[in-house]
Amino acid sequence: MTIQSFNGVHIIKKDLPNSMMEITVTVAGDEMNGYFEQAAANLSQNIKISGFRSGKAPIDTVEKKVGSQELFNEAAGIAVRRTLPKVLMENKIDSLGIPDIKILKIAKGNDFEYKAEIAVLPKVLLPDYKKIVSGIKKQKMEVSDKEVGDALMFLRKSRASFIQVSRGATKGDRVNIDFSAIDEQGVEIKNGEQRNQPLIIGDNLFIGDFEENLAGLKSGDYKEFLVKFPDNYYDKEMGGKIINFKVKVNSVEEVILPEENDEFAKSLGKFDGLGLLKDSIGKGLVSEKESREQERWVMEILRKIAEKSEMDIPEILINSELERIMDNLKANVTQAGLCFDDYLEHIKKTADDLKKDNRKVAEDSVKVNLVLKNIGDKEGIDVSDKETEERLNKELLGHYKSIDEARKKIDLHRLKDYYYGMIRNEKVLQFLQKQV
Repeated sequence: MTIQSFNGVHIIKKDLPNSMMEITVTVAGDEMNGYFEQAAANLSQNIKISGFRSGKAPIDTVEKKVGSQELFNEAAGIAVRRTLPKVLMENKIDSLGIPDIKILKIAKGNDFEYKAEIAVLPKVLLPDYKKIVSGIKKQKMEVSDKEVGDALMFLRKSRASFIQVSRGATKGDRVNIDFSAIDEQGVEIKNGEQRNQPLIIGDNLFIGDFEENLAGLKSGDYKEFLVKFPDNYYDKEMGGKIINFKVKVNSVEEVILPEENDEFAKSLGKFDGLGLLKDSIGKGLVSEKESREQERWVMEILRKIAEKSEMDIPEILINSELERIMDNLKANVTQAGLCFDDYLEHIKKTADDLKKDNRKVAEDSVKVNLVLKNIGDKEGIDVSDKETEERLNKELLGHYKSIDEARKKIDLHRLKDYYYGMIRNEKVLQFLQKQV
């Protein structure tokens, strides 16, 4: 418990479980007189009091007009708004969310007393993070001839040509089909009818043995067949069901791949021969693997540090992160052209179910961010205003014609705080990497 006094304000601080803090604030009666006068002025602006201009009626007259409770509530609100931010700033308290305020004592001419219960950034007891970092090694990335060959095949397929044929379709051919799908009760399944659907037999992009059933079919042919959906199909409603497909073949095309030679390499624009193309593919694949390995390594480090850190996370931080996760999910669903309610119906879950599913993810994310912040604090890692402004302006000019236009449409202060945190985290990660 801590007791302090400043500028007519007396406070008692008390730490509570779950990173909560209780602050009892006493405002001296002399100081409160000014708040009562301001309250009377505010209230009298919205009412007519005979003989007085708007906002100029005396306190007693206003109190008789609006009632004591209304006057006391207004004065209390002013006093809290004026004193609590100063209390938090004087004590360097990083508060989170909206505080819970309880009025303990209020009367004209007497001390005013209230209690504020606030969530605060939790204290974090860090482990020996330098030792943890040095103990986690990156894996050396290599690429096999098969991986290079597969990537080369992808390039060849992307530049394939197609010749329509009258024969029956075989593995590797591209077919264009119309189809409908009916369940065991004879009811057409949702989105089960498609027109002019292209597919290459053997790519195994369709359910079960669907593609195998198309082998031997010619343009104009019609076929009905049954396909069993996997028991673990992502759409639980369809899992294990046997579906009757009705298929009409519109065309069959032979896929002609460009030959794997120097000429093909030169056709891509910047390679003198096949060897240089393969070298480039190999380097590109190694780079991709190294990038993924870097991400894995960083997350492993942060996870280990977070696991060994001691902290008591307030619910408000977890709930805030959950809301961010849900907002991102909704945005992704919308971008995919789906209604979020339809998406929930499709996966047979409610929004609350998704929040429960993602609670551990939210907790882990909060822990990692707190670890990064506290390592940054401990190591004295900071970000200059210039660095933040440069990053902010760069990002804004990628979306807006000018900074002035951006200022009219977005909250720049909030965005600046976001980029400050992002750059600081980047610097902390750079610091950790140097400990290897």
